[in-house]
Order: sequence, then structure tokens, then C-alpha cells
Amino acid sequence: MLGELLGMAGDDMIGDLVGTFGLQLVAVTRGDRGAVLYAADGTVAEHSGYSAEPLADTVGAGDAFTAVLAMGLLRGAPLARIADAACRVARYVCTRAGATPELPWELLGALGDGGTW
Repeated sequence: MLGELLGMAGDDMIGDLVGTFGLQLVAVTRGDRGAVLYAADGTVAEHSGYSAEPLADTVGAGDAFTAVLAMGLLRGAPLARIADAACRVARYVCTRAGATPELPWELLGALGDGGTW
């Protein structure tokens, strides 16, 4: 949708976005079908996503994904690891009512300093 609004389309739309606007990273989320992270250096990390069953509420999933993305980038984590963690947290948020459910220790531990970044 963004590409259409900016008059960009086709196979290299992401590359056009990166080049035109000097972006370091483009993240494309696809709901329960995962996400793709495109870095300016050509690195691509694609994640197939996790099923959010039982689905309770999708409000907050994008914000949760973005928060994990930002945290991973600040820590210098590999894009594949960031994509996995962001999809896991977004999936969890979708299985709970409300936009900001408390995350379980298993997710927080994996995302924290002592985790698997």
C-alpha cells in the first residue's frame, strides 16, 4: 500500500524505498504469516510467523512487534533473531484481550540481557 501511495511498485519496491529515503531497514508485517525485514546492506530476514490461537485481540500486536524490533536493533541482534522474537511477542499479544498484556517470563527472559539475543 505504501509503495502505491509513493508511486513505487514492482519487484524492487523495497529497494526503491530504501534508496529514495535513505532507510536502514524496512519491516513488512504479514499478520500470522510472519514478517520480512529488509536491511539497506541487502540482508533479508523472513519469518513465516506463528498462529495466534486462540485469537483474542489484534490491537497492540503491531506496537509489540515494533518494540521488539527496536530493542533488537539497539542490541545489534541478527535480523533473523529479531524477526523471530518480534513475531513471537506479537503472536502472544494477539492471544490476549487488550493492547498491552503482561508478557510471561519465558518471553521476557528470551528478550532480556541474559536471553538468546
